[in-house]
Amino acid sequence: MTARDTSPAVSVILPFYNAGNSLADSLMSIRHQTFRDFECLLVSNNATDGSEQIAKKLCERDDRFVLLHEQKQGVMHAFNTGLAHARGRYIARADADDINMPDRLRLQYAFLEHHPDYGLVASKARYTPSSDDTLGFARYVHWSNSIMTHRQILLKRFVESPVINPTVMWRRGVSEKYGSYQDGPFPEDYELWLRWLEKGVKFHKLDEYLIAWHDHPGRLTRTDPRYEDRAFFHIKSLYLAKWLKIHNPF
Repeated sequence: MTARDTSPAVSVILPFYNAGNSLADSLMSIRHQTFRDFECLLVSNNATDGSEQIAKKLCERDDRFVLLHEQKQGVMHAFNTGLAHARGRYIARADADDINMPDRLRLQYAFLEHHPDYGLVASKARYTPSSDDTLGFARYVHWSNSIMTHRQILLKRFVESPVINPTVMWRRGVSEKYGSYQDGPFPEDYELWLRWLEKGVKFHKLDEYLIAWHDHPGRLTRTDPRYEDRAFFHIKSLYLAKWLKIHNPF
């Protein structure tokens, strides 16, 4: 019996596009997790730089890793393709340029197993800059790392995205009930957290630093207009207006 014959506990979904400089290290950080009951769905989003060859070699060596393809460009489309193929009870997000600490899956799985009232668990992130000109990102990571409990996340959610996307793991049923990332002129992860929090999904952040979050000039948060300040303001204002209509109608 192979790993693909039974459903794993956790499905790790990792979309990638031209990540040849970092993908191998990221994949090794997942392969060497202390928690072994997982599958990792690698979704190539029209990669042209040899990234697919890196992914294929690992899939040949370890059948927990599966290579998929999504031709419609965009990380949201690639992730949702992975989600459609996922078989795990829990869904973990991963990025091709980040390093997962060995106990990441074990600790997040354990939290969700022992706290059935929570739908999502994140962690702190250790920020790794690509240059000295990244103080804004460093401040954001420091701020995010200070927000731990569900109450804190609720109170701060209209300031900025309270959890860092590649640190999260959630119950499969949450995205089945309330939907996954959506396409639109907004940061898809921030919109998802606001939507799930509005629906009453409980979030928690572990105190451990479970990923090394690598910044680089080509990161989508630097190059895609959906991550510009005005896009953040637009989506947070929509959800804030909905909250105010319910809680402060006058």
